[in-house]
Amino acid sequence: MAYLVNNGGISVLASAITTSTQTSIVLSAGHGARFPSPTGGDYTLVTLENAAGTIEIVSIVGRSTDTLAVGVAGSAAADAAGRGMEGTTATTWAAADIVEGRATAAIVARGGNAKTAAELAAVGGAALVGNTAYGSIAASTVQAAINELDDDNTFAGKWAAGGGTADAITADYTPNVALTDGQMCYVRATAANATTTPTFAPDGLTARTIVKEGGSALEVGSVRGAGHELILRYNLASTRWELLTPVMGFHFATNKATPVDADEFGIWYSVSGLLNRLTFANLKTVLAAACSAGWNAATATTATTATTATNATNLTGGTVAFGAYIATTSQTITNITNTKLAFNAEEFDTNNNFDSTTNYRFTPTVAGYYQLNWGAFFTSSTGTLYYWRTRLLKNGAVYKEGSGQVQTTANLQNGLSVGASLVYANGSTDYFEVQAFVDGGGTLTAQFGSQYTFFNGCIQRP
Repeated sequence: MAYLVNNGGISVLASAITTSTQTSIVLSAGHGARFPSPTGGDYTLVTLENAAGTIEIVSIVGRSTDTLAVGVAGSAAADAAGRGMEGTTATTWAAADIVEGRATAAIVARGGNAKTAAELAAVGGAALVGNTAYGSIAASTVQAAINELDDDNTFAGKWAAGGGTADAITADYTPNVALTDGQMCYVRATAANATTTPTFAPDGLTARTIVKEGGSALEVGSVRGAGHELILRYNLASTRWELLTPVMGFHFATNKATPVDADEFGIWYSVSGLLNRLTFANLKTVLAAACSAGWNAATATTATTATTATNATNLTGGTVAFGAYIATTSQTITNITNTKLAFNAEEFDTNNNFDSTTNYRFTPTVAGYYQLNWGAFFTSSTGTLYYWRTRLLKNGAVYKEGSGQVQTTANLQNGLSVGASLVYANGSTDYFEVQAFVDGGGTLTAQFGSQYTFFNGCIQRP
């Protein structure tokens, strides 16, 4: 069993490490060759580090292209014990956090004070570490290579508290940075950007526009506000800073009061286990079909050509219809807890049967069959929705389930659940409510607005 290391072994995470037990590390595309490829019990150590300076030492027992395999307890390489090595704590890590093959205290202790290949050969063989120059690292000794990596702004990035204004950010780094291609800078913002073209000027250099990764313009609020930790990478060819940590998602999108048929929602398809798209046109078709099916079931013994006006005149007690929704402020949903949706506003309530102030329920005073429809648009402030669904309650008990989504391979910012059912109410004691359940991270909410989180229905026949 040998400890392997390459000079220049540094990259950033291509995707987040979401648990403290995850056993794979995905590097930025093309960076895998910078790291050793252990086999047969050999291993290497990498250090994970974020902008706050938190580190975790991880044991690696294999590599496939750009993916490192973490050794776990009981593996063939007994000294490569996996996550949280040498007194560090296994934790979660964000995309773009640093991954670096650093010499650790335990490894140095095994080799005494050896730094060059010749010195290491005296304590275990030159195969323990290479000292050939690699990429931009020109050092000929291990210690010199470590020092060079520590001072390398392009790879490691530098952190500073931001200055300037919300849309003209400055920062002072030690040592100073240069506008070289791939230069990484970490800076703590002082305010949310108020324009789509904020700039960044480190160390008094020329201010360059900040854009999204790939070059598209930011939205207002992509920089969340004071305390937002920004990771910026310089693109020399386009003379721009690319923001790798923008705030994205539903809350920062342009408000659209009236959806059109081509608008789309993300939906997790449970059969294929893949993320699919649902257009607004298809959503309307599904809801229309559900309403039509409910109507036909309730009127199977009546003439299907009867007009709406004729049906209305046959309803005992007149026409009963209501439309309620969550208004003004999105409702916070407690994680992994059944939560009643508080529909606190009404579009209409023809028979005054909906309570939008206290119990948020529909209690019809006319006995009959009712078509009820409901929907909720959920959001997560951290973009980590795993499961969500809604359900219809009758007299406080689960009566009908709405659509539910299970997210297993990719985290989502938004989720939609809808439901529709034909129900019977006795016209006196029966009442109906809608309940939500969400499993996710960050602040979880049901979006306010009559087009997003709603509950409506009408009587079909007595």
